[in-house]
Amino acid sequence: MDRLRPEHTALLLVDLQRPYFDPASPVYLRGGEDLVARTIAFVDAARAAGARVIWTATRLRPGVPVGRTTKRFPYKEANRDSWSDLADPISVGSGDLLVHKPRHSAFYGTDLDPILRSLGCTDVVVAGITSNVCCFATALDAAARDYTVWWVEDLIMALPISRPGFGLDGQAVHYNTSAMVAYSVGTVVRSHGVLTALAAG
Repeated sequence: MDRLRPEHTALLLVDLQRPYFDPASPVYLRGGEDLVARTIAFVDAARAAGARVIWTATRLRPGVPVGRTTKRFPYKEANRDSWSDLADPISVGSGDLLVHKPRHSAFYGTDLDPILRSLGCTDVVVAGITSNVCCFATALDAAARDYTVWWVEDLIMALPISRPGFGLDGQAVHYNTSAMVAYSVGTVVRSHGVLTALAAG
C-alpha cells in the first residue's frame, strides 16, 4: 500500500471488550494484554495523522434475549453491562465514536454505514477481536458496501476453535481468516504499513 488519505480513512476497532482480557472469563484471550497496548499506540499515531477512530462493542438491550447468532457463545445475562465495557486502559478519545452492535458485524443493526458516509470515509482499517467472527463479519459487510478494506493482521487475534470434528488453535484460526480476507474481501497489511501510508497520504 502506497498511501491512505487520512481524511477518508476510518479505523474500526472491533470488540476490544473486557471479558477477552479477564483470566477468569470463558473467552479469555491469552496474550491479549499485549494486543491492547499495541492497539492503543497504533490508534494514537493514526489519530494524530488525521484518521477517524471508531470503536465498536457488542451490547444487547436489557430484556432482549440473546439471539440465535450469539447464544452459541458464553454470554451471561447477569454480566450484560460489564461484557460491553472496553478493556482497560482503552480510552475513547473526544473525537472518537463508539458504536454498540447487537450482532457480529458492526454494520448490522447500527448506524455505522451512514456515519462513515457522512464523514466521507472510503477506506476502513479493521483491527480487534476476533478474527473469524466479529472482525471478519465487519470486514465482509464493509466490502459489500464498497468500502476499501484494510485488515491489520498484527492487531487482530482469534480464540481457538474446539468443535466436534474441528480443532484449531488461535493462530491457525487467525491465519486462515486472514487468507480469506486476502482472497475475497480486502488487503492484509501490518500496522506499521498503515501508519506509513497515512503519513504519505
